[in-house]
Amino acid sequence: MAVALVTPVAAGNRRCSSGRRCVPLRQRQCPPSFRKCCARRAIRSIRASLVTWGGRANAITPAAAGPLLQKAEEVLVPGVCGPNVTKQVKDAIADAQAAFKAWTRDQQIDACQGLISILTGDGAWDIVELHNNAWILDYRPTCATQGANPPCGSTVQVDNECHYAGSANYVIWGVMCKLCFDMYDKWLSSMKKPSWYENDLLYQIVENSRSEFTEKGMISYVNKYKGRSIYTKWTPSKNFEASKAWSRAGYAGWPGVASPPGDRNTCVPLCPLTYGSAGSQRDPFLVHWYPHMTHEGMRRRDRPPSR
Repeated sequence: MAVALVTPVAAGNRRCSSGRRCVPLRQRQCPPSFRKCCARRAIRSIRASLVTWGGRANAITPAAAGPLLQKAEEVLVPGVCGPNVTKQVKDAIADAQAAFKAWTRDQQIDACQGLISILTGDGAWDIVELHNNAWILDYRPTCATQGANPPCGSTVQVDNECHYAGSANYVIWGVMCKLCFDMYDKWLSSMKKPSWYENDLLYQIVENSRSEFTEKGMISYVNKYKGRSIYTKWTPSKNFEASKAWSRAGYAGWPGVASPPGDRNTCVPLCPLTYGSAGSQRDPFLVHWYPHMTHEGMRRRDRPPSR
């Protein structure tokens, strides 16, 4: 199977709903008031132009398509997403849930406190292959297009949309936080609530721990490590909003709920190569959960999307 791109030369001359024309985008004259319209036209055109047929795989390169549109100071250049890893992410989540269920309460406490500890929290968790994702480049030139803007080199398809791998990785953060909340909530419900004049230290510890893993508490940690904070030198990560969306999806029970919208929609999710069909990475995705399910060392997760 091969994928080819027909350059949407005429797309820029089609009319927006307002009746005005999206001028030829290669001339960098797309009017500011019509940029969103032009962007939608261009992306629809690139999607419509992707066709498949039997035979040799041909790469879709940005050079073939040319800059599609001018949006503020940025020229968006389309490409093709990395491979579809929906099944692998689902299986990784199931593995994490099964492992947590099999742990003793003390092990569960270790794992949950490791997530929020100032000493280990920033490296205590991951879907390993979504964090260490250089293997995606093995799918070039057919997929994970080189030279696209925004980059497609660290992207994966989940369900029907394209995501930056580091954003989709946050689904496991949401899953882990919900497992911890449920554990502490069940524990707390089995305890007798002290009267206002009683001082039950264990009850207070469990109650406070549960509050750390509410949805609000979970998002507060994403805000700390990805948003505008001292950890990010007051500059939010490019995938800050997508990371929050995936965290909420994991907390709500993904894949039982809908996936968040793709955050790399200029990388068309039509990679014809299946996961494991290129390069050496063919194994199931691994979950890293310190300290009882470790597959990575401790490190900061503040590198911006690249490639």
